[in-house]
Amino acid sequence: MRAKDTKARIESKLLSALESGPATPMTARDWKPITTEGLERLRANKKVGESLTDDGPVKNSRHL
Repeated sequence: MRAKDTKARIESKLLSALESGPATPMTARDWKPITTEGLERLRANKKVGESLTDDGPVKNSRHL
């Protein structure tokens, strides 16, 4: 995807968010599916012998 297209997509999403109304605080109920998905992704990465660091995927890392 070209940079111009990417920028237009991001700007569209930002405008949509601004027009959707005032922000609301995140609750424990909001965070639950986000946390669950994150933990599932970590488990999937560990199953294939990878973990993510700032440098990208590292085989058999003990950072996590």
